[in-house]
Amino acid sequence: KNIAWEGAISYLRNGESYIYEDLDTLYKYESQYSYIAVPLKIFFTYGDNVRLLVGGGIVPQMFTGFKQNIESKDSNNTIRREELKTKIGYNSFVASIACNIGVELNLVNSWSIIFQPEYRLQLMSSLDRNAAYKHRAYSIGGHIGFVFEL
Repeated sequence: KNIAWEGAISYLRNGESYIYEDLDTLYKYESQYSYIAVPLKIFFTYGDNVRLLVGGGIVPQMFTGFKQNIESKDSNNTIRREELKTKIGYNSFVASIACNIGVELNLVNSWSIIFQPEYRLQLMSSLDRNAAYKHRAYSIGGHIGFVFEL
């Protein structure tokens, strides 16, 4: 009665940004790593009409693409913008662990609405094994959705 599991297919996107600005120089970028994921989680639940959920699990992820928007300005105030999209040089599969704590509110019959913040930590590098450094993402996000209990 107090144990629940979650299995799903989801689309995940991790992002990062960087900015360096000086009197006559600007360099900034925003990167996005996209994945198709299959989160597998287990939860301890407490309550009836309002339920507290605490748990987590493993999130296998298949890489679908990398996108980066770059903007730079040189000493002549010339602004340069470019967009980079690639799948080359990245690990095709990574796994993360996820920790959740949330609230589920019963609505009618077997339907509920759920609010569930999540912390996710990537266990493997996003970059392929020949890269000069390791890239492991962490993210803070959440889920809002409807639940149907069988």
